[in-house]
Amino acid sequence: MKKKLSKIVALVLSIVLASALVTGCGSSKDESKKSESNGDKKLKVALILSGSISDGSWNGGTYNGLKWLEKNRDDVETTYVENVSVDDSKVVIQNLIDEDYGVVIAFASEYSDVIDELAKVNKDVYFVDTNVYGSKRPENVTALNGNQAQGAFLVGVIAASLSKTGKIGSVEGFDYGDLSDNYVNFVAGAQYVNPKIKTSISYVGSWTDTEKSKQTALAQIESGVDFIYSSGDLIGVGVISACQEKNVPVIGYG
Repeated sequence: MKKKLSKIVALVLSIVLASALVTGCGSSKDESKKSESNGDKKLKVALILSGSISDGSWNGGTYNGLKWLEKNRDDVETTYVENVSVDDSKVVIQNLIDEDYGVVIAFASEYSDVIDELAKVNKDVYFVDTNVYGSKRPENVTALNGNQAQGAFLVGVIAASLSKTGKIGSVEGFDYGDLSDNYVNFVAGAQYVNPKIKTSISYVGSWTDTEKSKQTALAQIESGVDFIYSSGDLIGVGVISACQEKNVPVIGYG
């Protein structure tokens, strides 16, 4: 079990790594392939996403990784389902299991309870989610966890080191889980360099409203902020645009 699971993890990691490199993929709704290669049955890999593949970030990047896998592995067949709510996830995932998908990647932490429940009764299926820490999971489940806290701390160090006004800010989509924790570490990193640094945070209330995020960033800059940390999918495009206009350094997550 563990040996086979390690191979599955390696395959999934190839998706994640590819998601950082691949751009410009198509957006067809039906990505599954129903053929077999050289008489061998293909490994069927399904991706479940909480948002849209056009979000320019978390979901879109993961989708691009799946497409890379499909293109570069003749022994793999893929499909995806986007905009899956937690309430609908159990039915969606069970339908994929019934269609013989042997690897199910539910790429959000909110699916973890459903994944653990289904894994216990579908022991021949391998499940992957992300950002789930410190819990004992079924043997056929793994989580992909990035150390975001350390990265956010280092961004704070950079921000305080570059700031000339002593004011830095963060523009985020929502007050949400890991992103909120990242802000805490961003502030800690800044205070490590300058204990008197002033920090501010603004929430756009959207993952995709680039115009609102741009105006939010411009408002921070007008208040004297001269470094912005952006966190929240497509809104980062608006934040970057504002910072380019005002010649203010910006580092984004997601």
